[in-house]
Amino acid sequence: CCCFSIRILTMIVAVVAVVVVDIQQKLSTLSMYCNEQLTFIGLISLLSSQETADSLVKLNFRACTQLDYAVLSTLATTCSNLEHLDATRCVGFDDSILRCLGETCRNLSVLHVSGTEITDDGLLHVIYNCPLLRSLQVLPCANLTDRSMNALAQRCHNLEEVFVGATPGITPLAVKHVQEMGLRRVDVLIYHDNKISFTVF
Repeated sequence: CCCFSIRILTMIVAVVAVVVVDIQQKLSTLSMYCNEQLTFIGLISLLSSQETADSLVKLNFRACTQLDYAVLSTLATTCSNLEHLDATRCVGFDDSILRCLGETCRNLSVLHVSGTEITDDGLLHVIYNCPLLRSLQVLPCANLTDRSMNALAQRCHNLEEVFVGATPGITPLAVKHVQEMGLRRVDVLIYHDNKISFTVF
C-alpha cells in the first residue's frame, strides 16, 4: 500500500510538472523541498524542453534525499541560466555535478550543498567558473579542506555569506582569510565536548 502511494505521488509530480510547463512556458522557479520519498524521474521529461531548462533560474531540492544522479546531472547540464541551487542533503550530489555546474551555469550565485559528499576537486570548478557566487553553504561536508577556503578568498569577490563545517581539513587560518574579505556573514560549525555550536564572524 505504501509503495503504491509513493508511485501515485511520483506520477502526480510528473503530471503537475508537465501541466505547469504547458500553462507557463517561462518557468523560472521550481521548489520541491523535503520530498524525501520522491525520485523526481518526471523532471527529466520536464527538462527535455530546452526552452523550459533555459528559463529556470532557481531550483530548491533541499532534503530530497532520493533525488538521484541522473536527475541532478540533467539539471546541471541543461539549466544554463541557473542562479540559485539548493541541493542540501541530496545524496546523489557529488563532484561530477559540481563540474557540470561550473561548466554550464556561469551565473550561479547561490549554492547550498550541505550534507553531500563533495570534495575540493568539485567545489573548485564552481569557484573558478562562477564569479557571481555570493552565498555558499557546505556544512557538514567533511571532505573539504583549506584549498577551497583559500580559493574562495582569492576568487569569489562577490561572496556575501559562507556556512562551513569545522572539518579536520579546514583550519581557522583559512576561515580567517575568507572572513577578511569583508563578508556579511561567515558561520563555522564547531564541535567541542560533543556539543555543536556556531561561531559567527
